Amino acid sequence: LPILDQYSQQAAEGVVVAKVNVDEAPWIAQQFRVMSIPTIIVLKNWQLVDSKVWVQSIDSLNEMVAKHI
Repeated sequence: LPILDQYSQQAAEGVVVAKVNVDEAPWIAQQFRVMSIPTIIVLKNWQLVDSKVWVQSIDSLNEMVAKHI
């Protein structure tokens, strides 16, 4: 997703942006109960704290992550 590439360029220190191909790693999709693609998940201390199907803007992604850092 281009929005993730853009976000990763400006993410706060300590924020890691990663993409997962669920066809190649279906166990990850299963672990986080990903039902639709693209799904954005936020982990804190390796625990799921937020998720959303599709993020429409950098601002909404910033808000989603900022709540948890």
